[in-house]
Amino acid sequence: MGWHGVFAAVSTGGIVFALIGFRHAIDMAGETRNPSRNVPLALIFGLLIPLGIYLLLQVAFIGALDTKELKNGWANVEASHGLGPLAAISATLGLSWLTAAIYGGALIGPAGGALVATGSNARLAFGLARNKFLPMFFEKLTRRGIPMHALILNFIVGFLLVIVLTFKDIVSINSAAIVLSFSIGPVAVLALRRQMPNAKKRFRIPLPRLTAVLGFTVSALIVYWSGWTSVLVLLMIVFASLVTLLVTRLLIERKSWTSFDFRESLWLVPFLGCLTVTSWLGNFKGDPTGSWLDGMRAMGGLGYIPFGWDMLVVVVLTIINFMIANWCSLNNEKAARYREAHKPVGGLDKDMPP
Repeated sequence: MGWHGVFAAVSTGGIVFALIGFRHAIDMAGETRNPSRNVPLALIFGLLIPLGIYLLLQVAFIGALDTKELKNGWANVEASHGLGPLAAISATLGLSWLTAAIYGGALIGPAGGALVATGSNARLAFGLARNKFLPMFFEKLTRRGIPMHALILNFIVGFLLVIVLTFKDIVSINSAAIVLSFSIGPVAVLALRRQMPNAKKRFRIPLPRLTAVLGFTVSALIVYWSGWTSVLVLLMIVFASLVTLLVTRLLIERKSWTSFDFRESLWLVPFLGCLTVTSWLGNFKGDPTGSWLDGMRAMGGLGYIPFGWDMLVVVVLTIINFMIANWCSLNNEKAARYREAHKPVGGLDKDMPP
């Protein structure tokens, strides 16, 4: 499918999904004893080791192909290896033991990732509860320090997703959602460096401003490549989250409108708006999966912006939105007030939520 297929495969084909396991090291970083050393090592090797394995598998697969199988392009290769490329080749060679090992690994291998993700997602729900985004019910720990209620929430949400969506939809939307959350990082890095210029820097980032802009732009591109259906679902999730936050803060906690930092969050409106409009007018619909999302798929990805120019539009708008986001960040005085108000109390083993 040409370059369009290459870019679409990054999100919908599971490439990002296969490589973002490094995020679990960040989710669980609160337990590390030497973050300045262990977190960078976890991030670097968490990316390089899987990337090396996947590249070697690709080389092995391409090297095992007969030249006759490539004469009609990759579409023919995909159709003739529907069982999975490595398993299909081993079956063709009559290596039944290797086929059994490949299928056994495919069944057992994901259990390790699932175990890590389960603990990591429970940690996220626990953190959201501590920061008052979820009810305090999910903050409770068992005697062994396990956020059991957060684990149960994770199970229920995952179970509902499996019922409502296909696995391909889950991979695409999950990848886009996680990458969208990554876009907050580059904005936060520059804001924190300005707000705390004299703070000890535990991580050395080369060319931090350029790195931040590149990270923010690549995140936006990956979300765009995930297709119109994923972008639309993400927009609905963000909207539902905002409504939940407003109801919690205003009706349950009885706080005033002034408790929201509206100016500081305004950059999200043009950022998400530009992604949505560009996805609607662009060339990435998202692959048909046979689920109810296929009806929504036809509404966007209309192809009004020529291929190639659409990505240039995303890059330009993203850089402009990055500048807006930096302008919207907390000023130094307000940030200092917040740090002082939520500073850990002496003798406590955790910080006080805002």
